[in-house]
Amino acid sequence: MGTLVRVLLATLICSAVAFGHEDHDHDHGQLGMLKGENLGLFYSDHAISGHVKGSLVFAAPLENEYGIKLEHRMEGATLTSEFKKNGSAFSGKLIQLNAKGEKSEIEVAATKVNGKEGSIDGFVGTTPFTVKISSKTMNGNHYVDPTFNVMIGSKAYSFQLVGGTACIGCALKITYVVLGMLHTTGAL
Repeated sequence: MGTLVRVLLATLICSAVAFGHEDHDHDHGQLGMLKGENLGLFYSDHAISGHVKGSLVFAAPLENEYGIKLEHRMEGATLTSEFKKNGSAFSGKLIQLNAKGEKSEIEVAATKVNGKEGSIDGFVGTTPFTVKISSKTMNGNHYVDPTFNVMIGSKAYSFQLVGGTACIGCALKITYVVLGMLHTTGAL
């Protein structure tokens, strides 16, 4: 039985190498991890999957405009939101359910994005937040293994994209998913 497993594993690895993409226009195709308290997320090709404080999450870019569609599981339901340009801000409303199944919404809005300074300002509900993005290395306009230092109200929080890159636009969508889900799950 051990030989069969080794043969199957070798076939799988060889197939992945032979048929996988060898080259990307940018580094977004690699599999990175978003690491921080209550995060178990993967990031690749502008998509995010995993969990935030035990709630399953999947987010992917919108097809026809800048933004991201977020789906998460809570209390047995799949809840969907979109983060995109709304007037002068980027925003989306996350739905959350309590133990009784009652719905409520929280808006996450980015009101100021500064790519040169690596900062994002906005609100989760009525609570203001500031995110400072930094990295030791840049690859063009992309932060390599960026750290996100967050002040939300009077609380400090930080997380890092390990093994990945993100431009300010990608960082904005990551911020929406992480801060929105941390709030929705009660972790912030």
